Amino acid sequence: MLQITNLVSAIGRVEILKGLSLHVKAQEIVTLIGANGSGKSTILNTIAGLVPVRAGAILFEAKSIAKLAPDKIVREGISLVPEGRQLFSPLSVLDNLILGSYHRYGKLSKADWDEQLSMVYELFPVLKDRERQLAGTLSGGEQQMLAIARSLMSEPKLILLDEPSMGLAPRIVEEIFETIDELRRRNLTVLLVEQNARLALDIADRGYVVETGQIVMEGDCADLKRNTEIERVYLGKTYEHIWD
Repeated sequence: MLQITNLVSAIGRVEILKGLSLHVKAQEIVTLIGANGSGKSTILNTIAGLVPVRAGAILFEAKSIAKLAPDKIVREGISLVPEGRQLFSPLSVLDNLILGSYHRYGKLSKADWDEQLSMVYELFPVLKDRERQLAGTLSGGEQQMLAIARSLMSEPKLILLDEPSMGLAPRIVEEIFETIDELRRRNLTVLLVEQNARLALDIADRGYVVETGQIVMEGDCADLKRNTEIERVYLGKTYEHIWD
């Protein structure tokens, strides 16, 4: 579905991604793990068109999207859930969801739009209860749910998730990751950036380790979990007990 080859991108004069290559198959969950500042979020932002491509290729369903504007990339079927959620805080939950479907709103029949909204409320029932509440007054977990739900309103094929567990209580993190797994069961594809490597490797099919804008290791998550270097750097000494 997604094929990235020799990707180079920069923020200002600072080159962040340095000839990076990866791929994501349809209906996979693929995770990117690495230290802060390694370039993980820049990968997602470059795919989404928010960071310009200097060299290399990004193909989505065999079509080049490297030079497309962000709104065109959304129309192609890619949706980004950014780090920090970036909701429209003064607007209601419903208004945020409407804005998530901006490129489709007015083109769909009311029945089709209601069906999409019902799907989102099925995944996140609390949002139905908070429909008229201002987004900025939601709890952190509810805001993360709304950020994911807003992305789903564009009816994406590929969802880019950037640090969905950040700042959330363990119980809410568990709910969020159960939802991510449910997205795969609904035939969606996920590229996940997650600082909690244990969580990421537990839910994903394959993973890439990113260091200084390059892929330094890749493989099935089962293999990565057994890798002693991954354990030492990203998982800590208690890792083997967690996976027993």
